[in-house]
Amino acid sequence: MNKTAIHNHGEPLSVVVSRMKGVKQHGDSFMAVCPAHQDKSPSLSLSRAGDGRALVHCFAGCDPRDVLGAVGLEMRDLFPENMSQDQRREFRRIKLEHERDSERLIIEIAKAEAEAGALSEESTARLALARERVYQLDHQLIELGSVATPPRLALLEVKLDDVMSASPDVVHYAVKPLMPRRHVTLFGGHGGIGKSSLALAISAHVACGLPFAGLEVEQSPVLFVSLEDEASIVRLRLRSIIEAYGLPVERVLNSFRLLDGTQTITALMTEGDGFSAQPVFTQAYRELEAGAHGAGLIVIDNASDAFDANENSRRMVRAFVRGLADIARKHNAAVVLLAHIDKNAARDGARGNNYSGSTAWHNSARSRLALMEQDGRILLVHEKANLSARAEPMAFLFVDGVPVPEAGTQAEGLTTENFDHAEIIRVFKAANDAGIKVPANLNPGAHSAMKALESLPEYNRVFRGKQGGKRASLAITTLIRIGRVRRIKYKTQYRKIRELFELVELSETPAVPLENVPISSV
Repeated sequence: MNKTAIHNHGEPLSVVVSRMKGVKQHGDSFMAVCPAHQDKSPSLSLSRAGDGRALVHCFAGCDPRDVLGAVGLEMRDLFPENMSQDQRREFRRIKLEHERDSERLIIEIAKAEAEAGALSEESTARLALARERVYQLDHQLIELGSVATPPRLALLEVKLDDVMSASPDVVHYAVKPLMPRRHVTLFGGHGGIGKSSLALAISAHVACGLPFAGLEVEQSPVLFVSLEDEASIVRLRLRSIIEAYGLPVERVLNSFRLLDGTQTITALMTEGDGFSAQPVFTQAYRELEAGAHGAGLIVIDNASDAFDANENSRRMVRAFVRGLADIARKHNAAVVLLAHIDKNAARDGARGNNYSGSTAWHNSARSRLALMEQDGRILLVHEKANLSARAEPMAFLFVDGVPVPEAGTQAEGLTTENFDHAEIIRVFKAANDAGIKVPANLNPGAHSAMKALESLPEYNRVFRGKQGGKRASLAITTLIRIGRVRRIKYKTQYRKIRELFELVELSETPAVPLENVPISSV
């Protein structure tokens, strides 16, 4: 039976009971196994209110929405179809006032606890949530009782007298063409693939105004909002990115702001309470809106923490994305929302629609990116571009956690090739400081250059193993070809002639003929 049939013809309690398992009747009420948790014995109470509503209560503490959602129902299915709007409004008012009183009690308890000593971390988080909930509930109660405020017009008439001289607005980008300003970009990838690190690397380049992966950026202040990873993790990632790319530290940090939202519940939107209630923007959203002043790029990591509502509800998702778009337009900023995507969908990039939940996620964003794995490579794919042509897919490798474009994918900036060069130069300097001679031999084995270098802590782990050794050998070969490393000959204490590699910039004198080379030991 579909939702429409249920809502039109089903008596609410009968409909709910029919969806449950392990039902036992006790007079006019029922007990059932709760579908929202691993319930070994019936802990879900089902009964009928005097006005015909179905009452649902889990003694284990499950939210009624979760209970109903587990059996394909919604909160509206608890109400009889013949309940008048006034009855619904009165029921919702009583419910909201009861919830507000409960949250106020929690605040008073926290105040008493604070007077007795420092609040625990758990109590501090619950206090913040209670204050936010009181604000939301007050707002909903005002809306519920307000009848005098004229509604905001949903459709506005636009003048057409100058339409023949109209011209398209110039689109500006934080990163062209991936992240248009004044719009929302959805950036997805399955958990652990590295989208947070890649978004952070892009942000660092925007902050200092340097191109990223051959793409033009517009230098502007960056606001990075981390709702998933603690500030300490983000700080270390940012440091690694600055060091790996050789970015100007002062320029990056002077234009980069980090907001940590991991210390408490900081969703930007939550579900409203009651029948057909509108979703509610939170205090965190208002703080973001105020704190975004001056930023040209705003990155929110990520949607699962920012959006505490039903991801399958087109209405809620659309309202959330429009709220972010309001911030983008107000501050002339590119807003980038990171999101988890379905792993099965991520393996099928051809469909270009790699996000779970309502299609409103796809349709509301003007630009859509997906970081996915294809044929053993990690690709950044520009799946949607309403304001420009789509960018070509870009391949990345992650070196010590830093996303680096594969060689040949960009015109300027860091690639895996020059990353390897920089690492080899670094380890050659360490070998020189340690007095280690590097044999001029690139064939794998005990007497190779790679074997001599691998004992040093500076020898990057990407060069270890069989494939890593080939990578190191290729980097050394390139450095020889471009004149950064050279071969020199020397005599051992047994007067054997040997060759070693030397970093040219460490040599104080030019190479001398063999007969003038002093005898040295290995």
